[in-house]
Amino acid sequence: MEDSIPQMAKEIEMDISGESDDFRLNGKADLVLRSQRSKRLKHVVEFKRSLGVTGIKKDALRLAWICANTPNGHRAEKNFLVAVTHKPESLFKTRTSNIEEWIKEEFDGNIKVNFEPVNLSPLKSTHKNGGGKELFGGVWEFNYVE
Repeated sequence: MEDSIPQMAKEIEMDISGESDDFRLNGKADLVLRSQRSKRLKHVVEFKRSLGVTGIKKDALRLAWICANTPNGHRAEKNFLVAVTHKPESLFKTRTSNIEEWIKEEFDGNIKVNFEPVNLSPLKSTHKNGGGKELFGGVWEFNYVE
């Protein structure tokens, strides 16, 4: 499941030397999707159980950085951030606006962000602070555009 960002960078010939630690490029990605036959990297996926600004921002910026620095035409120009929480659904709209703003500031409009809500209404939270509350989910897609 998890995979090292430096190992991924080496695999797809992406230079991470000299990059700011703001993008946590020395860490691991939660999930790396690979092709079934060749085992080549396709996409990077990060997961969040909350919509806290700090965690969402770090993952969003790292995924956008990977999109922007992947060799042209490689499938890793598109990556995903998945979140599930018992917080109100309206918070996803706020975080989407936040993400779009952070990405625009950092990447000058070269990264497109799409948000897709996921219907989890039949499911209830088991979290100690949100036990029994309805769950909400969503997926942000980060895609490099020229």
